[in-house]
Amino acid sequence: MTYTNKTFGKFYQTITNLANVGSTSATNVGLYHFTLQSSEAKETNSVVDIGFHYVAASSGAPVDTDSDGAPDYLEDLNGNGTLDSGETKLNDAADLGFRVFITQPPAYPNIP
Repeated sequence: MTYTNKTFGKFYQTITNLANVGSTSATNVGLYHFTLQSSEAKETNSVVDIGFHYVAASSGAPVDTDSDGAPDYLEDLNGNGTLDSGETKLNDAADLGFRVFITQPPAYPNIP
């Protein structure tokens, strides 16, 4: 096994015989947005790789496909790569999902 340092740690695999050799799909075990490869590319719906997984990264940060400030792995809470109830769309920054906006009431609210 050959390892290298990347964005989130020092155990990314560069050359491995453990890629795509698991017994199930990465989506079945919540690893759609994770990686163990030095390329830092997502597992997506491939056969799961064997080894320690990190969050997939791009430019030194977790992948955020729609650039809305919420990384993909947080928008897809169960890590299966599909939009489920309570999640936001990975490619739609306008999808506010379950976000809460807190506003300040006026200085003299009209309270009965």
